[in-house]
Amino acid sequence: MFKAYGDFWRRYFTFTGRSTRSQFWWAFFWNALIGVILILIQVGLKILRGAAVGDHLSFSGNQVVIFFWMFSGWYLVTLIPRWAVTVRRLRDAGLPWGLVFLKLLTGIGHLVLLVLACLPSKDDD
Repeated sequence: MFKAYGDFWRRYFTFTGRSTRSQFWWAFFWNALIGVILILIQVGLKILRGAAVGDHLSFSGNQVVIFFWMFSGWYLVTLIPRWAVTVRRLRDAGLPWGLVFLKLLTGIGHLVLLVLACLPSKDDD
C-alpha cells in the first residue's frame, strides 16, 4: 500500500514501463483521500469560524482564496505523476497510451479511464 504510493512519487516523470492495477488504485486512493481531507479541513475551519462568529456558515472571500490555493497546489503537484501512472497502467493493460488524453474530456473521459484501469494486466507474448 505505502510502497505503491511511494512508487507513484518516485516515478514522477516516468511515462515508460508499466504500473499494475494495485499501484494505480493505491495512488488513486491516497490522492483522493488527501483531497477529501483538504476539503474537510476547509469545511471544519468554516464551521469553527461560524460557531465563533455566529454567522450562517457562509464562506468569506479569504477562506475561498486560501482553499483555492491549497487545493490547486495539491492538484498541480500531483498532475504529472497522475498522468504518468495512468499511461503506465494503460500500457500494462495492453492499451495504447494515447487513451490518456481522454482525461481532457472532463467527466466521461475520466470515467472511461477508470474503467480501463480495472482491466487485467496483459502478458507480453
